[in-house]
Amino acid sequence: MQRLSSLTLLAVLLVSAACAPRSVSLQIGDVIADPGRYGEQIVELEGEVTDAVGLLSLGVFTLSDSSGEISVLTGGGLPAVGARLKVRGEVLSGITIGGTHYGTSLQEDSRDYLD
Repeated sequence: MQRLSSLTLLAVLLVSAACAPRSVSLQIGDVIADPGRYGEQIVELEGEVTDAVGLLSLGVFTLSDSSGEISVLTGGGLPAVGARLKVRGEVLSGITIGGTHYGTSLQEDSRDYLD
């Protein structure tokens, strides 16, 4: 009986791991060039923050690498301009905030500071 319970637990863990969303590490230019390919997927982008604007609990910052730049929408605190980040989030093909249209953007799920 103990062996059966252990096997059942192992099977549940393996299925859970297989179903968990995985991130794909990309260059920003790859996402900008073909946003439809990555739509509603979790991606991982690395770059430097070149601009940041916030209002109340919402914010947008620009993440840049050698291939391009992308707007990152966040509900957390804004990173400092010049910070190097790895950002995970969902690709959005376009969004309008406060009357300003932002093309392809990323809805941030999490971030890691690289410096």
